[in-house]
Amino acid sequence: PIRTIYSKMIFVSEGIQIKDALDIMFNNHIRRLGIESDTEPIRIINDRDILEYLCFIQVLEEDVLIKKIDHIRSQKIVDINPNTSISDAAELLMSNLACSVDKHHIVTPYDVVSKTILSQIQT
Repeated sequence: PIRTIYSKMIFVSEGIQIKDALDIMFNNHIRRLGIESDTEPIRIINDRDILEYLCFIQVLEEDVLIKKIDHIRSQKIVDINPNTSISDAAELLMSNLACSVDKHHIVTPYDVVSKTILSQIQT
């Protein structure tokens, strides 16, 4: 089941500044953050979304890092049961859907590849 390979998830407010979101990512060694909103469903933002945004608006813009994270494109989350099979979760991930297991965990392509393949190599 997917609960054997998921990663921790940290949620932030949609009003957080880009620099603070990056700081949380770097300090916690994660590539994704959940974004909570009062008006929208929970979404996910990752380091690539931030990079695309920074490249698009030209990083040289002086105040870019103090902009709110809600300016950046984010992905919707699909909630899955912790007992979902790894193969079913992998299919969702291949459809570019981020998978949230619960309020504190997420399944990423890295989880599926590294934790399942590495365990097979090490045995």
